Amino acid sequence: METRFHPVDRENEHVKMLTLARSRLVSQRHHVVGEIAEDSRRGFNDNLCDALILIQSAIEAVDRAIADEALIAAASDKLRITSPA
Repeated sequence: METRFHPVDRENEHVKMLTLARSRLVSQRHHVVGEIAEDSRRGFNDNLCDALILIQSAIEAVDRAIADEALIAAASDKLRITSPA
């Protein structure tokens, strides 16, 4: 028997994956910032700064994806409410 998921369930699962990805990216950012602070004492941090920029860009992209999923869910809810039964 095939399990069928309600669209909201799929959306919630996607948001959970995005939230987990964001959490991991934030952890990476903390690590890189610590490395930058340590390496800046020695004058080496060019590659780490590039990594920080990429990680921060990824976090911002994930934030936009989460916001987009919220809009999709709201539109889906609105369609469900206004659709005839």
